[in-house]
Amino acid sequence: MHAPPDTVALAVALRADCRSFEERTSIPIRLLVLDDMPPLHPSRTSALVAAVREALLNAEKHARASSVLVSVFGTPDGATVAVYDDGVGPPTAGEDRSGLGLAAATDRLGRVGGYLTVGRNDDGGVTVRAWVPT
Repeated sequence: MHAPPDTVALAVALRADCRSFEERTSIPIRLLVLDDMPPLHPSRTSALVAAVREALLNAEKHARASSVLVSVFGTPDGATVAVYDDGVGPPTAGEDRSGLGLAAATDRLGRVGGYLTVGRNDDGGVTVRAWVPT
C-alpha cells in the first residue's frame, strides 16, 4: 500500500495480462511477485510487459500447455520476469515457428539495456526470461 507507483506498475500490468490470458484460453496461470522490486524507469517496465505479453501469446498459440507461471523478482542490479509453461517445448529441427514477436521483444529489451532468453525447462515446456537493469 505504501510502495511508490513505479514499483507496483509492473505487477499491476502483469496481473491484468495474466487475467486476460486465463479468460481467453482457460489455461490456469499463476503470477508470483516477490517482494523488494526495485523502482524501474517506465521504458524498462514497458519492455518487460511487452516481453511477457509475447511469451503468453506464444504459450497460447504454440505450447499446448496445461498451466503457465509468471514470476517477477528483483535482482541486485535489475528486475527479472520469467514465463514458464508446461507445454510441448521449443520447436524441433525442421519445425518453423519463427515469428517476429520474440525478436521484437529482444530488440526492445536491448534498447533499454536488458536481454531475453528462451529455453526448455524442467517440465519439458518453455521458459522465457526477460531482464532489465535498474
